[in-house]
Amino acid sequence: MMGTVAKKIEGIEGRGLIDVVFSWSIDDVEPIPETFYSAKHYLRSFNYPLIEETHASLRSSFTLKSCPPAREIFDVNPNKDFRPPKDLFYTMTLKRLSGSEENKRVYEPEVGDLIALTDVRPKYIEDSNTSRWPYSLAVLYGIKDDDDSTRISVISSKPIVFDMPDMDKLFAVYLTNLTTNIQIWQALHPNLIGENMKIINSVLRVNPSVNLLFDINSSLFQKAKWKVCFSDEFLKSMSNIQDIDICKEVLSLLEKLSDGWRQLYKPEILSNMDSAASQLLELYDVKGPLKLIWTIDILRENSSNVQVIKVLDILPSYEILKLAKKLDSVLGKYTADHSSQCLFKRVEQDLVLPMTWPVNTDAGNVPSGSDPVQELASQVAAVNIRDEPGV
Repeated sequence: MMGTVAKKIEGIEGRGLIDVVFSWSIDDVEPIPETFYSAKHYLRSFNYPLIEETHASLRSSFTLKSCPPAREIFDVNPNKDFRPPKDLFYTMTLKRLSGSEENKRVYEPEVGDLIALTDVRPKYIEDSNTSRWPYSLAVLYGIKDDDDSTRISVISSKPIVFDMPDMDKLFAVYLTNLTTNIQIWQALHPNLIGENMKIINSVLRVNPSVNLLFDINSSLFQKAKWKVCFSDEFLKSMSNIQDIDICKEVLSLLEKLSDGWRQLYKPEILSNMDSAASQLLELYDVKGPLKLIWTIDILRENSSNVQVIKVLDILPSYEILKLAKKLDSVLGKYTADHSSQCLFKRVEQDLVLPMTWPVNTDAGNVPSGSDPVQELASQVAAVNIRDEPGV
């Protein structure tokens, strides 16, 4: 008689969540914001709370369970999908139950189970968290049960070395089941197209143009020579713009800027200002009184400081001076070297291309203790001069 649980987690659904569970490098849990800039931003904002809930459930399993359900593993073999170092897929044969195990809490496998693999059967789950009983984690995604054996398919967090002559025993210890968490994770990472995307955008009242700024696969920056970063204020402004022609003009302008195009003149409003902001700010006409405000900032990537385009906001002309004055106090904190890096230009065939410097050079320094990636963005957010975009 053959009994099969064929409800496989197709293609390892929720693989992103499983990889996080295997790594558990969670230092910060971000709160769910009150406003959302796009459908993707809305869905993505629930990732960290879900991860934290999964983490709390697993931690509870480690600290509360005594005599956890366990089952001895008879054999372990890599299966056809085994591709190290990440795709560590194995087929395991669980030992048949004997009469002596009837009074023990025996592990009965189910799809979605998170198990600990250890060579000692722990009396408490927390025992497996000690150096004496090292363990690795695995998630079960397939089961095949027959009269002779129970075979399970798992993905493991670490390579499994199992050689019967050299090892005494190997146990599968039940921790928790991730099925519900995986289903939620999948719901937060859908392939949103057509009517589904329209419904979410309608409920959130999201400007569809903003989705292009979040979509790395969109055509907007496919030919980009510059990396483009957006402040929260700019994204809020874009999400509130109702005029589709303005949105199209902004997207077209961003695409040209990312490709290295620059206007040839300095706006009069900046030419008449004698301040740090006037040197670093760029203003480009959008429509009517509206201006796209951006600057060059320095982003630290690996061992290099790289010029990037930082889009700050869209404002009417009469609010530019207010913003510039408030930004002066922020930009004035940068060293001369950092400001110089922002002003350097590399021109090739009428296009301005980004420049790069080694991190260990003096150029690109920012105030002590500051992160060159986040400093300007966080300070700009602090000098917001209006509640809603002037559009």
